Amino acid sequence: MSLVPVNQASGVNYDLIDPATVIAREQAVLTTRHLARWGMQEISGCRGQSYYAVQLPNGDRLTQTIECLGTKSAVAQAMYELTGNPRHFYGLGQDTFAMAANDVVTSGQPPQIMQPYHAAGHSDWFDDLARVTAIMEGYRAACDSVDCTWGGGETPALAGIVLPEEADMAVVVTSVMPASWPFIDGSSLQSGDAIVFLPSSGIHANGLSTARKLAATLSEGYRTRLPSGRMFGEVLLDPTYLYVNVVVDCLDADVPIHYLANMTGHGWRKIMRHPKPFEYVIRRLPEVPEIFPFIQSGMGLTDEQMFGSYNMGAGFVCYLPQEYVGK
Repeated sequence: MSLVPVNQASGVNYDLIDPATVIAREQAVLTTRHLARWGMQEISGCRGQSYYAVQLPNGDRLTQTIECLGTKSAVAQAMYELTGNPRHFYGLGQDTFAMAANDVVTSGQPPQIMQPYHAAGHSDWFDDLARVTAIMEGYRAACDSVDCTWGGGETPALAGIVLPEEADMAVVVTSVMPASWPFIDGSSLQSGDAIVFLPSSGIHANGLSTARKLAATLSEGYRTRLPSGRMFGEVLLDPTYLYVNVVVDCLDADVPIHYLANMTGHGWRKIMRHPKPFEYVIRRLPEVPEIFPFIQSGMGLTDEQMFGSYNMGAGFVCYLPQEYVGK
C-alpha cells in the first residue's frame, strides 16, 4: 500500500502550493484600492473562491478567472504518437476551456469571452497543422456549446521552459452581467440545504500526473484495456463536462441556488469550500467511472486519497433548498 499523503494522490502536493497561494492573495488584496479610481468595487467574499468579481460603475458585474489544463496534453501527445491520430487533441480545447468556465459559473455568471494561452516548447510544435486544428476546433465547439465568444489569445514558443514535444495550455474567461442577474456567493447557504452532484465524464483534467505514472508501469501502457474494452489513454482523454448551461437554465427557471462548487483539485474537500462552519452529510454516492478504480488499484491508493484528490464521479456540486431538487 502506498504511503502517499492524501493531497498528493493526484501527483500534486498542495501542502507546498497552498502557502504560495496564500502569499499571492495577501499581496493581491493590497491592490484592491486601485478599483476606486475607475469607479469599481470588489464584490465582498469573492477572494478565495473560484472567480474574481467586481461591480462596475453602472452596477453591472464583471467576473473573471484563469485556469490551466495541467498535464493532460502529455497524454494526448502520447496517444498521438501511438496511434497517429491527431484528433486525440480535440477534447483538450474543451478541457482547457472547461477548467475556467466551470469555475467562473460557480458565481452564477456564464462565461462570455474566452482567451486561450497556448505555450509550446518549440516553434515546430505549431507546424503540425492537423494537431493544431484539432485543438482549435475543440475550443470553438466548446465556446459554441455555451454561447461564449473566443476573443484574443497568446501562442508563445518557450524553448528551455516547456519540453519541445509538449504544450502548456490555459484559458481566461470573462463575464459581464447586469445587476438583476443572480450572483451566487454562498451567503444564502444554510443548514438543511440539499447537496446535489452533477456527474463527471471521468477524470476531467485533475490528477493526470498520477495516471501518467501508472501508464509507465503497465506492459501495454496507454493501450491497456479497461473493463469497458476502451484503452486507458482513450478514457483519460474523455473531455471534461461543461456545467454552464445547467446553471443558467436553473437560474432562468428561478431555482434559488445557494452555492456552487467545481470539483477539481483537492477532490471532495471542495464540497466544504465555503467558510461557513457547516457539516456536510453525503447520503448517496454517485456512480464511480471505471477510470478511478483502475487508478486506485494500480497505484495502491486508499479511498481517502482518491476522494481527497479526484472527483470520483461528481464533477460539479449544487447547494439548494430541498424543495427545489426535483425542479
